[in-house]
Amino acid sequence: MQIAGYTALANHTFHITLKSVLIALLAWITLDFLKGCIKSFFTNIYIEKYLKKIIPDIALIINQCNTFISIIVIFLVFAGILSAWGFYDNTILGAKSILSLGFTVQDIKITVGNVFWAVFLFYFVLCISWCVRTTLEKNFYPSRNIEEGVGISINRLIYYSFYLLAIAVAMGVLGISFQNLAVIIGALGVGIGFGLQNIVNNFASGLILLFERSIKVGDIVVVNGTWGTVKHMGLRATIVQTFANAEMIVPNSDLVSGTVNNWTMTNRRTRFTIKVGVAYGTDTELVKKVLLKIADEHSIVLRDPAPSVVFTEFGDSSLNFELRCWVRDIANMWKTQDELMYEIDKKFKENNISIPFPQRDLYIKEMPSSINQLVPVKETKKE
Repeated sequence: MQIAGYTALANHTFHITLKSVLIALLAWITLDFLKGCIKSFFTNIYIEKYLKKIIPDIALIINQCNTFISIIVIFLVFAGILSAWGFYDNTILGAKSILSLGFTVQDIKITVGNVFWAVFLFYFVLCISWCVRTTLEKNFYPSRNIEEGVGISINRLIYYSFYLLAIAVAMGVLGISFQNLAVIIGALGVGIGFGLQNIVNNFASGLILLFERSIKVGDIVVVNGTWGTVKHMGLRATIVQTFANAEMIVPNSDLVSGTVNNWTMTNRRTRFTIKVGVAYGTDTELVKKVLLKIADEHSIVLRDPAPSVVFTEFGDSSLNFELRCWVRDIANMWKTQDELMYEIDKKFKENNISIPFPQRDLYIKEMPSSINQLVPVKETKKE
């Protein structure tokens, strides 16, 4: 510009560019200073001692505060640079002007400032929700011996409640009253009528599951003949991890309207049955004695209720028995059953108790006349 002869413009451009760089440097120094103050405050030995009782993860709070401070500083830097380039008289007026920008919808003026405060308050309410749920999960539930699944269900209800509260606060800041929601609710009603029935049905079913607590995270369930463990319960669907480590996504409506076997709803204690057949002629009292001894010697099998042996039927090829045992936790059922079956095979061999193969006896009443043509008969001569 100076070479071209625009000396005044060159000087003005140089000054505002230098001013913009100084504003950015000052903002960087200020931001670094504020982050240091926040870290020093939360890591103070006395403050950290009391905060950890409420907020176990102090580092996450520090990161969230740093993010919030960074957004404010960047916004003020932007307003300051615009002021330096002559768009506004000073930084404060620039910030106010930017925050007042907006548009009007049905007598409701939506401004940048309103949106900023709505987002901030929405996020702030969710942070409070996180603090409450974390405190309950880390401190309250373990001290009261509350089951993990019950605690997760309670935390989920708290999250939904705070989420609705955050939406109400944000809408109040934006100036949207509940009367103005009639149009939105009407539009949603039309949408639900045309294709969102399943989504709403799954959402309502999810709330029913949370309130009834018929299924909780950590429960072992059987859904459509598949065994699995409930890993996550969402608004629309529940994730069940099968024993083959596959994740099965089940709509909540299926869990409410269908039949689900919950093996750990009220008690994790369960009974399993081992079926065994012995050959006809075997001493049945000996079989019963051997099976009960095997069950009694196993460390995981409960003594109360005691294991039992039932003579169920006279089978086609065997005398059929059932060994019924109880374990304290269903997670130990399959391992215990496997160990008992190995022991049964070993003890039966030691006591000469045989497990027969299926047998069929075939009686031929009459040989057909054509059998002689197929099987030649040798004649013997008598001397």
